[in-house]
Amino acid sequence: MFFVSGRSAWRWETSGGGGLSLDVVAVSGGVLKLFDPNAKRQVFHYGGVGAGLSTPGLKVPKLGGTIGRWLSGRAFNGSGAPTSLWNDGFIMKGAAAAHRELTRADFIGPCIMGDVGISSPIKGRSFGFFLCGLNPQAFIDLTNPALLIIDTLRGVGPLNPSAVIGWQGDTRGLVAGGTGYLGYIG
Repeated sequence: MFFVSGRSAWRWETSGGGGLSLDVVAVSGGVLKLFDPNAKRQVFHYGGVGAGLSTPGLKVPKLGGTIGRWLSGRAFNGSGAPTSLWNDGFIMKGAAAAHRELTRADFIGPCIMGDVGISSPIKGRSFGFFLCGLNPQAFIDLTNPALLIIDTLRGVGPLNPSAVIGWQGDTRGLVAGGTGYLGYIG
């Protein structure tokens, strides 16, 4: 199962990022700034590709060319937030780091990300999470539901992160919905 073993000594500083979607396909990327237990700033960059559900958003206008005809009429959404906008977060230890404090290496590697929010060009709010430090081989489980259930119950599946980051913050853009991503933090 997915276990969180307790709060980490790592602290949140800020984050910034953005995302775009065309119909249900979405991409996201940004930066996380955290303080390690020794109060030293650690900077991480992330990116991901996923799928989501949202309001129809803007419709791409009619465009010429082969690609333009393919894009025309599709729903386009996007939002972003520089590090200067208000945001807050917390860091928890996952089952993989239950009996020790997190290290920088626990955040780096494959991750699962998710967010939900509503934004206008004037004001918006978004909430999300990162499941960090996932075993890359465990992603094979995502192709087989039976393996996913068995390995998750054994505590070795893709939903057993070393670190869990939860966040919320102000955003700007044109979106109302939620998205899940497979990504990488480096």
